Amino acid sequence: MDGFQGENAGAAGAVRPMAAAGMHGYLGDLDDLTGVCAFLTEGADYWLPVLPLEGVVLLPGASMPLLTARRAEQSLLRSALEAPPPTTRLIAVMHWPRHWGPV
Repeated sequence: MDGFQGENAGAAGAVRPMAAAGMHGYLGDLDDLTGVCAFLTEGADYWLPVLPLEGVVLLPGASMPLLTARRAEQSLLRSALEAPPPTTRLIAVMHWPRHWGPV
């Protein structure tokens, strides 16, 4: 279907390209974080804040908008934003299922 999907149709029936979902344009105006990119040293140990999210799989290099309402999550993100290089703005995202065990 040339990059378009029927289930991706808007309320008025307009079909949006699947690539638009990857840019998170459906969220409206967003502020991009810009700055220095630092590489981590191979074999070195780093402490990263861990953000447990239910039902989320985030692949390396992918981006994900974070909308947080809990103070603990906001504090975690604030600490990541203020961390010294090379871990500035770096967090670990972990899948956290609501129920452990067989489905």
